[in-house]
Amino acid sequence: MTLPRLHVITDGDVLARADFHRRLAAIASLGGRVAVHLRDRKADARAFWNAVERAAPVVREHGAMLVVNARPDIAALVGADAMQLGGADLSVPDARRVAPGAAVGRSVHGQEEARRAVAEGADFLILGNVHPTASH
Repeated sequence: MTLPRLHVITDGDVLARADFHRRLAAIASLGGRVAVHLRDRKADARAFWNAVERAAPVVREHGAMLVVNARPDIAALVGADAMQLGGADLSVPDARRVAPGAAVGRSVHGQEEARRAVAEGADFLILGNVHPTASH
């Protein structure tokens, strides 16, 4: 698997913007050089599904990689290229059972988490913030 070098990660505020789809198309126009992570940890399943269902065709139209964060069920429904899991999400093997066709990434914040994710069989790792930020 070859991953894009640029990963753009949304949140609920970004997904709710009136100009989101215009901006999404501009980002996705980079094609296979970008992975678009659709993420909204605060949304309920229906609201997040609605956002993903509207955004997925825009990402695919341009050939960008579609990644659904934290929701293997929604990744499976939309046929996402990959899913990204946080520490409180399903294990990598469990997520694979839900969405067997998608690559599985794991967010990690240190060497021990990275080792566990690799041992679980994660296809890729996203290194989270190392120092505290306003949002994390």
